[in-house]
Amino acid sequence: MNNQDYMEIHQLITLADQYANQRKVKEYLALFTEDGEITGVLGSTTGQEQLANFIARTWEKESDDLHLTNSIMITQLTDQTAEATSILLIVEKENKTIADVSQINHRLVKIDGSWKFTQRKIG
Repeated sequence: MNNQDYMEIHQLITLADQYANQRKVKEYLALFTEDGEITGVLGSTTGQEQLANFIARTWEKESDDLHLTNSIMITQLTDQTAEATSILLIVEKENKTIADVSQINHRLVKIDGSWKFTQRKIG
C-alpha cells in the first residue's frame, strides 16, 4: 500500500464530512467524479447537478449537526482504484445527542493524480 495514497484517501474521506459540517456544497461536489453517486437510506442520486440538489435538501434537514468521521479503513487499493469504509457519527450540536450513526462504503478512483469518490454508500 502506497503511503501517499493512503494519506490522500483518509484526507478525502475526512474532508467530505468537514465540508458537510460547513455546508460547502461546491467543495463537497469537487470530491466526486462527474458521474459520482451517493446512495443510502435517503435515496440515491448520480451526477454533479443531482448530487448538488440532493446534498442541499439533506443538509437543510440536519440543522446545525456535526458530521464526525471515525474508523477509516482502506479495504482495497490499486494504482487507480480504492475501496474504503468509515463510520459517520452525526451529533446534534445544541443538545449534544447522537442523531445518527452510519457505516459508509466508499469507492474511489485516481484521476490526474488525485483521488475522487465514484460512490459513497451510506447505510
